[in-house]
Amino acid sequence: MFLLIVYLGSGITFAQDMTGVTTDRYTGVNRALLNPSYLSDSPFCFHLSLVTANLGLQNNYFYIPAGRFTIADLFDENADMYRDPGGYFSETQPYNNLKAFQYARVQGPSFLLRYNDHTFAFVNSLRTATFARNVPSHLMRFATEGLSYTPQHNIDYDQTPPFSAGTLSWAELGISYGTTFSNHPGHNYSFGAKASYIQAYHASIFNADELEYMVSDDRDISIYNFTSTAHSAIPMDYDENEFTGLEKLFRGKGVSFDLGISYTQKLKPPQRKSMKRLYTLPDYEPYVYRLGFSLLDVGFVHMNQNTKSLEFDQANTLWGQAQTTDLENIDEFVSNLQSQLHSGEIHLEDDKSFRVFLPTAASLQADYNLGNNFFAYGLWVQDLPLVANRISRPSYLGFIPRYETRWFTFALPVTLYEYTKPRIGASLRIGVLTIGAEQPGGVMHINDLEGFDFYFSINWGIKQCRS
Repeated sequence: MFLLIVYLGSGITFAQDMTGVTTDRYTGVNRALLNPSYLSDSPFCFHLSLVTANLGLQNNYFYIPAGRFTIADLFDENADMYRDPGGYFSETQPYNNLKAFQYARVQGPSFLLRYNDHTFAFVNSLRTATFARNVPSHLMRFATEGLSYTPQHNIDYDQTPPFSAGTLSWAELGISYGTTFSNHPGHNYSFGAKASYIQAYHASIFNADELEYMVSDDRDISIYNFTSTAHSAIPMDYDENEFTGLEKLFRGKGVSFDLGISYTQKLKPPQRKSMKRLYTLPDYEPYVYRLGFSLLDVGFVHMNQNTKSLEFDQANTLWGQAQTTDLENIDEFVSNLQSQLHSGEIHLEDDKSFRVFLPTAASLQADYNLGNNFFAYGLWVQDLPLVANRISRPSYLGFIPRYETRWFTFALPVTLYEYTKPRIGASLRIGVLTIGAEQPGGVMHINDLEGFDFYFSINWGIKQCRS
């Protein structure tokens, strides 16, 4: 159990949906990341995204005090963040149950091709996601301080609300289609869909339904009731506890889908003439507002290579000498717990296939044309906890005002992460290059570093494909 919690402590990364890229109409194929129906209103007949990438960090438990972090620390193996993480990172007080998310993407060359009302796109990308939800603060305290943390000794902790964690990395090849299926003088409706083939490099998922335990005098852990499941398919030799790297690249495969629909309120012909200066953008038909709804990352991966599955069913057991016992691998760990089992069951199984579902979400979008190339974009992304063995993603509200032209866009994304933590960022596109960040203050030594989000994109489009 505590080996799992130590693993969770490293999963404190988070990134959002590159709102500065996905809300810009001139980023072509990348706009479909929020809603595939937006492919149909691209001002380009051909668009190439050479590379798009983002990486972020966010959690509500650990932070780096203002002024301590530098980018060079990430590349220096002798930096304090690696040599002495206990002294480098601080913990939020009062201690909150851990919520942490990671969502990173590197998208390779991808393209869009539009013909009349039909738009096709091909996307290939590498993605990774890690999350932890509602992990109890007392477990995190033992994970960071060790079992010798005396203020929590001889306390009966009863954690009945479920908590979970997981990680997944995968490669995907996707084909998208968007079309305007109902076009009227004053408005239109568009539909889009994306289907992807997935190959997964690794996956681990942990769900705990019940936990009651006590730690006494830094040696023994009395587990009174523990009900949980854990599945893993990772690049590791389980017997030797050795990382196997790229010896076998993929351990599972699967599929995913995105679906989207949008409504566009256009300017009527008399309005276009009288309000031309206010609303007309030279590269595409002007609109008053656009509303969209989408389902994202609906799918799963089926892991069937190098798997381990561990189940505790109302287990009552003792982990004696937990601080000093030298356990060679997970099999010895489980055997140790089984030898002290008083009631319930503990099962460990090799080569049992399992499914992990992707970070599925529902999203609402609203884009309003303020005139003179200014726009106001509203965004809602809601995590959908449909099944237990799934990768969770953060829910948030966003407001993204922007100034947008063919060769220049500037946006100020404001998001409310998990509906509680505000984040302010900025995004800039000049020509073919877009760069953006959210919550950059910690990196700039303005405030404590609880997380950050950086992204960039290099893309280029052609407006006229035929004379």
